[in-house]
Amino acid sequence: MSKLRVLCLHGVYNNIEVMKHQFAYYEYLFSDFIEFDYLQAPHECDEVYDPKIAEKFDGPFYRWIKYDAKNDLWHGHIESAMIIKDHFENNGHYDGIIAFSQGGYMTRTMLKAVECGLPDLQINPGFVVLIGSPIPHDNVFGDLNAGDYKCPVLYIFGEHDEIANAQKRAICPRGDTTTIIHEKGHVMPKFTGEHMDTFINFFNRFYEEKFDKPMTFDFSIDEEFKQNFIENNKKGILKNSSLHKI
Repeated sequence: MSKLRVLCLHGVYNNIEVMKHQFAYYEYLFSDFIEFDYLQAPHECDEVYDPKIAEKFDGPFYRWIKYDAKNDLWHGHIESAMIIKDHFENNGHYDGIIAFSQGGYMTRTMLKAVECGLPDLQINPGFVVLIGSPIPHDNVFGDLNAGDYKCPVLYIFGEHDEIANAQKRAICPRGDTTTIIHEKGHVMPKFTGEHMDTFINFFNRFYEEKFDKPMTFDFSIDEEFKQNFIENNKKGILKNSSLHKI
């Protein structure tokens, strides 16, 4: 079956396995419509940003950008951008990018690479989903990588996100912008209801444009569906099961 292909970029002190866990719900839900491909950052991260991640997942963990506290400098972003662009251009066609936290910062920078003085690192995906993505590291690019992107963008932020709390600055109201503000913190929740409708409609727009047919689900994505997914996922029985059997 025809699918959209999206490249997924994790956050700081994460790795591919962490982000796959974050997106297992959506991989399961969109299994007929979207292929998720994950790329790992190149810089190993020794600082423990989230003890829960260290307890639940095996390291090592990685980051896209490193901080030199002694000289108060952020660095490593150029190397990371080169790796992302090489993967983006040489692993088949990607329709869009999903990026969490620092992965979102990298995506923002590469969407505005020309403005940031890095024209060789410019990427132009069909759409982007930025999750908990702040615009930090001001001493690197200032606001050159902020807002007004050429492609459609879905911004996802938590009301209690202490890491990406400057949401008014991080969300660009210009251009083709969709926004979901959820009730949690610096996470990707398992949406139902209105937020899920917004999430599905965003992807469906590009799916229908590419394949001339909409994504259709013959089951309800409600709280019962979510709880069944969580329980079955804990039991490790989802890999070969059908959405219709959940």
